[in-house]
Amino acid sequence: KKTYQMCVQMGDEYCKLVKYEELVQNKERVLREIVDFLGLNWLDKLLNHEKFIGDKIVLSDKEWSNDQINKAIYKDSLNNWEGKIPGYNEDVIKQNIKLLEFFGY
Repeated sequence: KKTYQMCVQMGDEYCKLVKYEELVQNKERVLREIVDFLGLNWLDKLLNHEKFIGDKIVLSDKEWSNDQINKAIYKDSLNNWEGKIPGYNEDVIKQNIKLLEFFGY
């Protein structure tokens, strides 16, 4: 919530909110929006960034989150958690985490 509030405070010129679901469902459109926001030139290579890891792109092996960058943007992760969280109750989650509803989940 604090990060969102800071982003709103900074304004659209300095902060762009990107929902992961939007990225994986509309990869090219969202990537183009991000590239435009950053003032960069579009490269078709961005759609398949994982093919360039280790060749044109070098990642630190010290950063734990880099294992995700090695993979293509894929939709499978959107629902692969369903049924795997013991005691998961969607109604309880919605009641206790109001930001989910705020962001349209």
